[in-house]
Amino acid sequence: ARWRGPKWRLIHPPTHLFYFSKKTITTFLKRCGFEVLKIKYAGTHRTLNAFLKIIFSDRRKNNFFYQSLRRTGLLYAPIYLNLFDIMHVTAKKALNFQQMGEY
Repeated sequence: ARWRGPKWRLIHPPTHLFYFSKKTITTFLKRCGFEVLKIKYAGTHRTLNAFLKIIFSDRRKNNFFYQSLRRTGLLYAPIYLNLFDIMHVTAKKALNFQQMGEY
């Protein structure tokens, strides 16, 4: 995100109003009465070609490095990458003592 700045793939207002870290999502959910059970980051599989498209934008056709890789046939090799920018959070509604008495 810092490297790509406003061209970062997950910057697309107004669909994202907040960006959370583990600490901030845990604090937010706790304030809303939830207990965080698990947080994990999800990676993705992409081809080398897809990554290079992001890096070089539309300048790939004139790029010596890109053209050299294209000749090797490695552009469609799958690569797993976790940028730690997609978070999966599992949480449950926390029971307080007053709620426990109702059961």
